[in-house]
Amino acid sequence: MTSYSFNEYGQERVKIYRLDGSIDIDAPIRIHNYHLIVLTSGELEVDINFRVFKMKAGSSLHISSGDVIRKIASPANEYSGYQIVFSPEFQTEIRTTRKSPISLQLKKEFPYQEFTESEYEVIHSSVLRLISYIENTSHQFQGIIVKNETHNLLLHISDKRRKEHASTDINANHQEMIRKRFLNLVDGHCDEQHSVSWYAEAMMISPTIFRRSFGNMTAHQQEYG
Repeated sequence: MTSYSFNEYGQERVKIYRLDGSIDIDAPIRIHNYHLIVLTSGELEVDINFRVFKMKAGSSLHISSGDVIRKIASPANEYSGYQIVFSPEFQTEIRTTRKSPISLQLKKEFPYQEFTESEYEVIHSSVLRLISYIENTSHQFQGIIVKNETHNLLLHISDKRRKEHASTDINANHQEMIRKRFLNLVDGHCDEQHSVSWYAEAMMISPTIFRRSFGNMTAHQQEYG
């Protein structure tokens, strides 16, 4: 698997893998860096925190530090694209230039994004430019250019996400997402697990938020049911 690495201050800041039927993630695993998967061709199914995303050509998927990747699968492993890995420090530096609570909330709720053909051409070109800047180690301002191009890439994705989901009631969507993940868990573990704390921990939320979500669902059903 071909990879490109940008190092700064003695640390690996960004690493890009060219995907060709394999990916540098051994699931199940808890992620400690930030990942962006950009799929050029084929299909890829990724289970993150009991949320299953079915990627197709011309799409991207954000994976945040602390997320648990439970499974990665692809029909016949026939897919291609890029896996971009950011160190937590690099991600923090990039985020300081994108201080938008709405964008951060939307990325958390909607980490998967599909693009039109023309939109994906912009994303793909940005990734290729980023690779070229990482390879140009003789440039005196390489670090600045890599950060700027990374910033541009993430802004392109964020722009598409905001156009599609900015009007979404994020709180309502978050609670609905929790319910769906819970139902998926119950389907496979109801016989041996009966503790609220176990399900909350598996879903990476507090028991209080878990109870609140299902309390709201019960109230909604009583009002409209």
